[in-house]
Formats: sequence, C-alpha cells, structure tokens
Amino acid sequence: MELLSELKLMKTVGSHPNVVKLLGHCTESDPVYIIVEYLAKGDLKKVLLGYRDKDPGAGYSNIPGLNKSLSRTLVKFARDVASGMAFLSSQQCVHRDLAARNVLVSDDLVCKVSDFGLARDVMNTRIYQRESQGPLPMRWMALESLLDDVYTTESDVWSFGVLLWEIVTLGE
Repeated sequence: MELLSELKLMKTVGSHPNVVKLLGHCTESDPVYIIVEYLAKGDLKKVLLGYRDKDPGAGYSNIPGLNKSLSRTLVKFARDVASGMAFLSSQQCVHRDLAARNVLVSDDLVCKVSDFGLARDVMNTRIYQRESQGPLPMRWMALESLLDDVYTTESDVWSFGVLLWEIVTLGE
C-alpha cells in the first residue's frame, strides 16, 4: 500500500530536473513495479563520504587543487536539492524525509530528490497531521513535527537545513 501511495504521488507531482523521474509502472498484478530513472552515483550520502575519503581531515584544504572545486560542487549539490524541493513545494507536496540518503546523484553530479515514501500531497490543507505510529527520521525533523506531528513545507525547510549540514561535513 505504501508503494502504491508513493506511486500516486509521483504521478501527480510532475517532472523537474531535480526530482527523480517516474518512467513507468505496472500495478495490474503482484508484484507492483515502479520504474524510475537510473542515477549511477547512488545516494548523496555515499557521494559525500567518497569525498571524505579523498580529504580525511574534511578541511577541504588538505588536497591541493581540490579546495575550490569541492566547494563549488558542494554548493551545486545544495542548489540542486533546493531547486527540487522548491518545485515540490510549488506542487503542494510535503516530503517529510529529506536527507542525503534520499537524494540521488547522476553521473554528471546532478542531485535529484527521491524517496517519496513519507511524502504527502497537501494541496487543499497545506498541513499534514500524522496519524500512524511508524518510525520517523527524528534527526531531520522540525520541532513542530516532533512535538505535534504537524508537517508543512516549512518543516521540509528545517530538514533542508540539516541536509546542508550533511553536505558541508561530507556526510557526517
């Protein structure tokens, strides 16, 4: 049921260069299949940890010539995610689980927001009130989400701030 819910949301959200693209789906028989674009570098957390291996001090200045290039790349990652999240917000979609593990990276280092398992369409209300009791990504959650189970596009902004921390600390 969760997979079908994610599929429904992906179909209604539409296409954007910084959101993982839905290519096809089959729901006529079990198992359900969802086909999305392939992003060869995997998730952003893995990519960031790879940069840490190149710069064990995470100071960016330990490797000659990498400093400016890495800094620009990290800013580009942040800009790509911000663009994807701005699009989702414009579509009245609350992601609820924005983190480096849920951003995929292409071969040409374009970041795309993915994993809409917790996302909700809030077109008419602008607010989602959680009713289930499943586990949640507490480290990335805004205070109002933790205390009152209320999720808005503004609580996604909080998660984006935590994602920025993940980016500048190379996946910490």
